[in-house]
This record gives sequence, structure tokens and C-alpha cells, in this order.
Amino acid sequence: MPAKLPYQQSADAHKSANEIRKSFDESQKLFAETHHLEGKHKIKHWLQLMEKVALWDEKADKVRPRGTPISRVLSLFMAFIGLPLCIFGILQGTNWLIAAGVGVFIVFLMIYLGLRGKEEDDIRNHFRLFVMPLLYVLREEAGEDAKLKMRLDFSHPDQFVYKAKAPAYIRKVPADTTVNYYAITWLELELELADGALLAIELSDFVRNSTRRRRNPRGKLKVKEKRKIKHSIKTVLSFPKTHYQISDTPTKAQRQDSSTHFVVQAKQKQVQYQNHIHQDLLPLLACLSECYKTVRPL
Repeated sequence: MPAKLPYQQSADAHKSANEIRKSFDESQKLFAETHHLEGKHKIKHWLQLMEKVALWDEKADKVRPRGTPISRVLSLFMAFIGLPLCIFGILQGTNWLIAAGVGVFIVFLMIYLGLRGKEEDDIRNHFRLFVMPLLYVLREEAGEDAKLKMRLDFSHPDQFVYKAKAPAYIRKVPADTTVNYYAITWLELELELADGALLAIELSDFVRNSTRRRRNPRGKLKVKEKRKIKHSIKTVLSFPKTHYQISDTPTKAQRQDSSTHFVVQAKQKQVQYQNHIHQDLLPLLACLSECYKTVRPL
């Protein structure tokens, strides 16, 4: 079993998700509602703000009802089935049909709103399973009093505000297929490490959703959905020339030096299909390792 992170061993670990949520301060409430954070604070301040929210989100995930797109559409469809049933009952003067129609409408509408509301309340797992471990690593490398500039966006990318154009290399889409693209930069940070190096990280997702609707020879409509997610990792480390010199170690990182720093950049892209839990931290650490291979201390 993997070791627990510090927030999982806090004094609030025995509390329920609702109890933790009620103890949020205003900043934590705003983060839980908007899924956005931005600012420049000491690392210990970021952790104080985010640890309780991470614990709440972890506990809420265990009790949060999961709804697929089909279950949400079906529940909404069943809700509106109740309306004609109610109208028919009124026309026939049958009270039990009226009551049944109203009941079906209310029950399935509540199920639909519940599934949709819980999904909107959920913070993407990038937060707990990627950013929180990263913050603990950065605390060790820079110290808890180091000033960290960070912008986080844990919104679900399948929204109009994140819609993007199709890449130039995409060929013509078939007439029976609808394709939508979304782009979101969900993490940007800048930090000075204990060794004087300046670290910058940018993480983004490019999402392709395609839906194909085709009728088989019997006339039955078949719908096939595909999802492709391309993760992009960009790391830049600027090493002060007063503390470092160039190494002979082979590396995939690229250099573009300034007058005072060796500026080293490493990138990586990963492709995932359908939905997955979260982005792995290891590729980012691999990029940082490639950057550090470029130099050695004086």
C-alpha cells in the first residue's frame, strides 16, 4: 500500500466530507466552488489552503454518486415521460394517473439534477493525485517559506469556454461524425529552488471528442463515441552561471542561455484514450531530470 500523504494524516482525517466542508474558510469555499486558484504565496500557505480541500474531495469521491452521460440523459427522458402521463390523467379525470405522472417527473428530475450537480462539484483528480504530491516535493526542494507563483484550473475541459480549433493536420471529418476540440492549461507555476535555479512548469490538455451516428441495414441508429486526450508537459529550469557549469552528460533537454543563466527546457507529450483518473507525476519528474543532466555544480 502506498504511503499516505501528509494531508491524509491530518487532524481532520477522521471527519466526514460534510464536516470538513463546513469548516472551510472563505478561500477554501471559493476554491471548492470554482476549481480555480491563482496567486503568489509561500508554499506553506498554499498547503494550508489546499490540504483540507484535498481531504474533503477524497472523502467526497468515495460517496459521490457516479453518473454516465447515458444515465443522465435517460433520467431526464424518464422525467419528461411523467408529463404526458399527468396530462392524460387530467383529461381522463383519473387521480392515480395524475399522481403517478407527477411522481415520475419529480423522482427522475431529482436524480438527473443530483447526478449533474455532484459531477460539477467534483474537482478533477489532477488536484489530489498530481498537484498535492508535487507541492510536497517542491517544499522539500525549496523550503516551506519559498514564494510560489501558481495558477490552477481544475475545470472539466468539455465546456464551451475551452473550445479549440481543429489542428491543421486533421483531415476532413466524415458527414456522420461530429468532432469537438477543447484546450485547457490547468497548471502554471514559477519558483526559485534552494540551489538558486528558477523553475517554471506548464501543463495542458488537448481533448478530442468524436461522435459517430450510423444506421445499420435494419434502420437501427448506432452511436459510437471516442475520446482522445493529449497531455503536454513543459518544464524550464534556469541555472545561475555563478553556481553551475555545463555537463557532458547526454540529455534530451534544449538550451537557450541568457547572460546570467543556463536556460534549459524539456518537453513531453502523452496520449490517453477515453477517461482516465489523472495525469502521472513521473513524466514531469523525468523532464526535470533531463534538465538537471545538462549542468553540474561548480
